[in-house]
Amino acid sequence: MLDYVQGMLLRAVTKEGCVTTSLTTQYLNSASEGEIFAESKILKLGYNVAFMEAEIKNSEGKILSKGLGSFKLLRS
Repeated sequence: MLDYVQGMLLRAVTKEGCVTTSLTTQYLNSASEGEIFAESKILKLGYNVAFMEAEIKNSEGKILSKGLGSFKLLRS
């Protein structure tokens, strides 16, 4: 899910395809029931590479996991 939300944000912003080159995930808390939500943001966007982060939270706003990703943009 962390990879997915980062990739979708990057595609929405750049209108280009991308592939994940690295993803570091930290599992901070567990989720046993209820809804979960994911947020992503771009930390640095270059011409060929983007660095991003994402968080998954529960409905109370508690962070369940965090991910740092780097992505290669597939420029046409």
